Amino acid sequence: MIKEHLGDQLIGHISRDGTAIAVRERPAAAASAAPRKQGRRKGKRPVKQAAPAAGSPIRRQRGQT
Repeated sequence: MIKEHLGDQLIGHISRDGTAIAVRERPAAAASAAPRKQGRRKGKRPVKQAAPAAGSPIRRQRGQT
């Protein structure tokens, strides 16, 4: 029926299905993993340390103009 009606004409819309797809979850990380060292990485620049935030974002927004 579609071939008779449209022939070689392209269809100009897309239908997407929102059905959930079952997938595998990643395995849990090993608990015995040592924490990473801070400082120089091998052959690269030193890691920048983030400055602690001055309060919550909402408190900072209240003082902004």
